Amino acid sequence: MYTRFFDRLVVATGTDALSPAVPTAGSNAARSQVILISHVSLTGLTATMQGSNDLQNWRDLSTTGSLTAIGGTSFANTAITDAYLRMKISITGTNAIGIVMADGNLSQQ
Repeated sequence: MYTRFFDRLVVATGTDALSPAVPTAGSNAARSQVILISHVSLTGLTATMQGSNDLQNWRDLSTTGSLTAIGGTSFANTAITDAYLRMKISITGTNAIGIVMADGNLSQQ
């Protein structure tokens, strides 16, 4: 199942961006990608996949390495047991702003 977490989202320093929760619908694996489209003063961007069973308590499943330039990265999660997933984006830098896209494919393996 394909899902778009963010589409041209603007993220600023000091504020984590959280995508809406996505039901896993029985999927136990996910491959996600994050693309930094543009930025000002950004020194790093980190994407974290989070999982939850109750939409209240979220745990980190995996985190990308820090993106420091325009471009993208992908990462995989396996053995997912959570009912819901979401993506968290954090950036660093003095008064930094980044424009981000993120999507993923969920599957049963």
